[in-house]
Amino acid sequence: MGVRHATLTDIKELLVVGRDFHRKYWSDRPYEEEIVASSLRTLITGAAPNSTIFVAEDDTHRLTGLLVGGIDEALFVRERHGKVRLLYVPGEDRHKGWGRRLMRAFEQWALLRKATCIEVRLSSKDRDLAEAQGGLARMGYKRAEEIHRRMTFTETDGTKPAPTKVVLGE
Repeated sequence: MGVRHATLTDIKELLVVGRDFHRKYWSDRPYEEEIVASSLRTLITGAAPNSTIFVAEDDTHRLTGLLVGGIDEALFVRERHGKVRLLYVPGEDRHKGWGRRLMRAFEQWALLRKATCIEVRLSSKDRDLAEAQGGLARMGYKRAEEIHRRMTFTETDGTKPAPTKVVLGE
């Protein structure tokens, strides 16, 4: 079939794909389906005007991937950056061009909103990191930065985050 903007009728299937994504990358944290569904509704209905969700679907209308992205204003220059926040194609649908099609749809969406560049963050949790890097390189993307993260909470009972004391100026 192809790539299109997600609709409210996609939420049920997006939750299934999201659960698969969560199991693969975030299994150490709870999957909060109600919160995910609410966030999807916000993005799909346009309540977050600088964000979008694209879905890929095969000829049987089965979802084969999704992309969540948006536009951010640069701070020190007058530029708008398209940012891919999530690109996921389940294992059985990989190597069929769905990721590339989702990226091209997002690029067009971002260009219409005057984006001067498109940024894609890759997670070090991605078991297929080298494959994702290669795909982006074939599409003309170049490595631009490195992200370092320190979590701001500690696990107390395995499920509930507890704040870590942060003192400004240290």
